[in-house]
Amino acid sequence: PWFAAWDLAFHVVAMARYITENFREPVQVADVAAAAHLNPNYAMTLFRQVLGTTVHTYLTDRRIAEAQRLLLTGTATTRRIAEDTGFGSHSGFHTAFTQACGIPPGRYRRLHRGAAPGS
Repeated sequence: PWFAAWDLAFHVVAMARYITENFREPVQVADVAAAAHLNPNYAMTLFRQVLGTTVHTYLTDRRIAEAQRLLLTGTATTRRIAEDTGFGSHSGFHTAFTQACGIPPGRYRRLHRGAAPGS
């Protein structure tokens, strides 16, 4: 029935909201599941079924998006950006950013900072 799909979506929205509001902090699967009042194993399965990605990937993507914003709009060092976006280490940030964007964070900043809008 339609209400079952709505109930599932409600839980996934609660989990995604929790990640969005807390990505700067260490986020555990149990915390994400608790935000939706679900068992952690079921929560992770539901999250993946509905959004097509894992909680870990969603969290990393959120952190990378914020890092991109900070690289383009601020002057903080990449070490500081790693801390401010919830990465546990500078090397972990560097690796995740390079994997996601295809270039290291410093190069990303240099390439895109002076780019005109739409270019």
